[in-house]
Amino acid sequence: MTSLHAAHRSPSVQQDAASLARLGERIALAVPERLGGKKVDNGALFRPEVPDKPNGFKYELTGHAPPVAAGSLPRQIFEGWKTAGLSVKAMESVQSHHRFPSDARVSERLAGMSFTPLLGDPKTVTVATYASRVPGASGRELYDAFVADPGSFLKGGHLAARPAPTAGLKDGMRLMMEDQSFPPLWMPVQVKLDPKNQSVTFHTLTGHALRGFNRFTFKSDGEGNAVVDQLSRFQGSSALTTIGSTLIDAMNHQHDTWKGVHNAIYDLKAGDLDQVA
Repeated sequence: MTSLHAAHRSPSVQQDAASLARLGERIALAVPERLGGKKVDNGALFRPEVPDKPNGFKYELTGHAPPVAAGSLPRQIFEGWKTAGLSVKAMESVQSHHRFPSDARVSERLAGMSFTPLLGDPKTVTVATYASRVPGASGRELYDAFVADPGSFLKGGHLAARPAPTAGLKDGMRLMMEDQSFPPLWMPVQVKLDPKNQSVTFHTLTGHALRGFNRFTFKSDGEGNAVVDQLSRFQGSSALTTIGSTLIDAMNHQHDTWKGVHNAIYDLKAGDLDQVA
């Protein structure tokens, strides 16, 4: 059996790592301009600007930023190729309006995935916290609404879930989160519901560009308002994370995603969910 130490020295492993890095660069540099898009200095594109809402949205980034890839080199190569393969499927899914791959194939793929928890030194973990306020709502009301119809909120961040959780979120459910901006991404997760603490946690699975978890907690502030707290703790799964941070401004892309979701949660009270793009 080849030792892990020997695997690090293996020419084939080094070649795989180099070829994976080149693939990531080609994906990022191939991003075309889209109408209404916003370009960063190197010409790569991410989504249009997300509007501000009177919900006091704020975020803070601490720990290791940009995120660093964790795990052994062979593990990172494995995860990187899985991430790249899921990106191809995400493109197919978006272009076919979810006809391909079928929901059955997506579920089959999800069933074979493993958890990808945080690894190693806590100093390598990136921590992102987001918060917003919804006047006139309760934490229980928002938790129940999010669990019952997550798609209405996810689309605020240009996200969709496959298979679509039309009957609401269930504890232990596995979903393929789909970032529908360009380039599309698939991000496999498993759901953990905590009704007592009114929280919903998404744990990453094999092939997710990040490893760790993302938790929404819905609370009442005692003054007639609901507070939405979001905690993301993550590391990169492979070198593709670093490439994405450099070439397509992935961190700002992620912040815009969650700002859009918080905006959609705020819109629940205003009755504007049908207006969420």
